[in-house]
Amino acid sequence: MLASFYFLMEFFFKNSRNLFFTLIVISLFTLFFYFYKKNKISNEKQYQKTDCPKSHFAIAYFGQSNSANSVNKISKLHIPDNLYQYNWKDNKCYMYKEPLIGATDIRGNSITPFAISLANNIENNLLIIPYGIGNTNIESWSEGDNSLFHRTLLDNLKSKKIKVQLFLFHQGESDAFVVRNLSKKIEKSNYSQMYLFNLLKIIDQTRVYFPESHFGLSIVSKCYSTKPNHYITDSQKEATKLRHKVFISADSDSIYGRKYRYDGCHFNLKGAEEISKMYSIKFMKNILKY
Repeated sequence: MLASFYFLMEFFFKNSRNLFFTLIVISLFTLFFYFYKKNKISNEKQYQKTDCPKSHFAIAYFGQSNSANSVNKISKLHIPDNLYQYNWKDNKCYMYKEPLIGATDIRGNSITPFAISLANNIENNLLIIPYGIGNTNIESWSEGDNSLFHRTLLDNLKSKKIKVQLFLFHQGESDAFVVRNLSKKIEKSNYSQMYLFNLLKIIDQTRVYFPESHFGLSIVSKCYSTKPNHYITDSQKEATKLRHKVFISADSDSIYGRKYRYDGCHFNLKGAEEISKMYSIKFMKNILKY
């Protein structure tokens, strides 16, 4: 043992490069292990897994980036104990915490002020099911890859005995870019027939799993543009006439400007508060019938 110790000492001190290299490797390994443990502890504190509440009111929130975690800051509002979120990735429930699990991006979510307000004003548990995906178009949800994802998620919810009473769909910015010039040439109505066809298809696919669910549609077409696209917004309004329990949940196009959108497209905390107020008003009118 002693001989080995002297051999190592002689080896390192005779060759300072070996000693330097060894110290670097040890330091890097120590730093890696430290940050790994720190990140693991942080994640454990951030997301608390729990049993899905048997008694609940469930709201699914999906669409493109403004339904994902794209709000520039995490909300500092106090989260009540009866507010939960569902994670489609592992089919488990967690206590509510931003960034919401399952939605793309890593910041705040525009549904949070509404979810907190509603949870504070109902006696039941509130379960939010977030799965918004940034930069998606309507076809991706009606017949593309996201359509398969959507149906699989709904099937998993049913198997988990989670009944979704309300779907909130926020999508239209991507399609507004395509439809803006194209519709003038090919559309023969005041709305986009193709957008409406795909929107109704999404609603119908959802109703296969939850036939009595309500469906809230945001009026949404503005992103980096000061003018709304009426071909898109009129399609969203038309859908409320063609399917039962479908209503306009918010006019997000009216929430515009630097006061509400930090980059001209995505909501800041003030914008999230404004659209949440609209959700609350329409929820009272269409769900609670007040």
